[in-house]
Amino acid sequence: MKKRLIYWLAAIPLIFTACVEDEYAEGSLTPIQFTVNMADDKGITRSNTVNDEWTDGDPVAVQMTSGGSRIVKKYKIVTGSTIKLVPDTDVEPFYWPNSDTTSVAVSAWYPYAATKPTADNTNTSITDQSIADKYEAANLMETTAITRAYNEGAPTTPFHLTFVHRMAKLIIVPYHYKDANGNSTSQLIADEVVKTTAKAINVCSGDNVITAYRNDRQFEVLVAPQTIPAGTKFIKLSYRNDNTKSSTFEFSETTSKTLEAGKTYIFNVKLNTAADSTFVVTLNTAETPTYDGTQKNYPGINSVKCNSKTLTVNVDYVIDEANSTLSVTNAGTYDVTIKGTGQYRGTNTRTVQWTINKAHETGSISYAPTPINKTVGAEPFTNTLSNNINHGNVRYTSSNEYVATVDGNGLVTIHHAGSCTITATVEDANYYFDSNTASYNLTVSSN
Repeated sequence: MKKRLIYWLAAIPLIFTACVEDEYAEGSLTPIQFTVNMADDKGITRSNTVNDEWTDGDPVAVQMTSGGSRIVKKYKIVTGSTIKLVPDTDVEPFYWPNSDTTSVAVSAWYPYAATKPTADNTNTSITDQSIADKYEAANLMETTAITRAYNEGAPTTPFHLTFVHRMAKLIIVPYHYKDANGNSTSQLIADEVVKTTAKAINVCSGDNVITAYRNDRQFEVLVAPQTIPAGTKFIKLSYRNDNTKSSTFEFSETTSKTLEAGKTYIFNVKLNTAADSTFVVTLNTAETPTYDGTQKNYPGINSVKCNSKTLTVNVDYVIDEANSTLSVTNAGTYDVTIKGTGQYRGTNTRTVQWTINKAHETGSISYAPTPINKTVGAEPFTNTLSNNINHGNVRYTSSNEYVATVDGNGLVTIHHAGSCTITATVEDANYYFDSNTASYNLTVSSN
């Protein structure tokens, strides 16, 4: 009897063990396991947007649907040769249902949220991606649902969840502009992507302005898939153009651009693109000064445009004092140099001209119409010039200086036999004349 009791007691642990194993086999206490990867046909390859790697603890929402009920739990990434999902601290794992044939549908999204977000409301709720945590939180990814029952394969075989990206990634690489001396600068301070499509406006009743994450010498931002119409200024960069002032530069594509989910787009933005364009300068036309012996001031600029955009003085351009003539007395045409500044700083200079018109002077000059004859060896002589012009200086010329020359006072000196024409011209830079020339013929014969 004693021996039978010992045998009976010895069998109790074996029976208990068998019962526990049967209970796991029925599925009531078997946890569901998960492994993850990324779709390999996308431009963005992994979860973490900063260094392109999954990070231990990345929060993932796992949703299980079974029998009409839906439950979302917070899981986290565990990296290794196989990337796994495990329940977050103090979170119970999902278990297989008691029935072997009951199917469960499992899906997931990153980052964790109790309700699965969309790409549009991600851009609406996370507009500042300049901080790494915010940037990563905007990296919306999800999986398609996988449906399986407990008795379909080994219960310990994990659900393998493949994530795909729902956002488009933009990388903006600014060119460093050059200063007036051709020296490169590198004082970029901010970068924004401006969503101006109707899709974005419908979400937020206005434009979403998303501040990008700066990653070394480039900027990165995640946006909802969309088509950007041609000419839409969807990238706006702010940068410092000297020690105290900041300027902005807006960038657009000449053709429409479709941004697809999961793909990366690189935009090389040259900050002096605007500076490479032509300034169109219009002067004030109300003032058309004429010489009157008094000082005249530069009439001023009516407008300066670049690519049809009206520019602002001392913001987009300045008048180069060193290379401009802004106050003069005499008639003539003068240069004024416009130099780009701010976002137009660099090689862009534009020289325009303004004019003080010559004044009208009446009167005329004349010689007696009779030709003059001389012989070689004759003394120098002058011919009387009738001059009733009040302004200007008279300049004398000879058409054949081998025969005779004439000095600044009209004195003619004979050299050789032949003929020539002596001409007098009244010149003055500030006046124009009705008749300001006169001439006579000179014939020189041999002795």
